[in-house]
Amino acid sequence: MIYIIIAGSAILLFLLVRWHTKVSAYICPKCKHQYSITPFQDFKSPQGPSSKYLQCSKCGRKSWTKSIRLDKK
Repeated sequence: MIYIIIAGSAILLFLLVRWHTKVSAYICPKCKHQYSITPFQDFKSPQGPSSKYLQCSKCGRKSWTKSIRLDKK
C-alpha cells in the first residue's frame, strides 16, 4: 500500500511541475529576455515566492528571475 501512495505522489508531483512550466515564464533582470524552462529545470532550481534562480538562455547570467504567468488564449 505504501508503494502505491509513493508512486501516486510522484506522478502528481510530475504533473504539477509540468503544468507549472506550461503556464509560467521568466524575465532576466539584466537583459529583460523572457523565456520558458523545461520541467527538469523547474524541478531542480531553487524557488522563491515570485522568482526562481535560473540562468538566462540569452545572456547566460545566473540570477533570481521574476516569474510571470503566461496567458493561454
